[in-house]
Amino acid sequence: MGTRRLAVFASALVAAGLLGACSDGTPSADRSPVVTASVTPEASQSPTGQPSPASPTPSVAPPPGVGASASPPDRPAPSQLEQTIIGQVEAGVERGCLILRDTTGTYQLLGGDPTVVYAGANVSLTGHVVTGVMSYCMQGKPFQITHASRQ
Repeated sequence: MGTRRLAVFASALVAAGLLGACSDGTPSADRSPVVTASVTPEASQSPTGQPSPASPTPSVAPPPGVGASASPPDRPAPSQLEQTIIGQVEAGVERGCLILRDTTGTYQLLGGDPTVVYAGANVSLTGHVVTGVMSYCMQGKPFQITHASRQ
């Protein structure tokens, strides 16, 4: 019976750690994204009278982009490679959202000079796709504009 309670406790500890690490989706210097729980089994026996095996130590890996696997700050991540998209800017389904569709997909436009990037404008936009962000626009891949020009 003691082993079951210990396993439930370990599971609850890991679940609480996951919820705490994902509370608002933003990394913080004062909150560690790594959760580790160690389980030390007590001497107990299974219902058959045999000693029960020790439970494995559960651990949770850090989220992508955190820790040793993160790209160095001076080199852009693969998702931040500059690219140019060309087309006509359209109004998104949500107010204030702008999108652009081209042969490579649909992009939600972030930033850019509003005198150049507006609904109906034919543009050439240079920038990169942004990952790990949330938006109320809910259309296309978020595209951070670094340079915009009219076509």
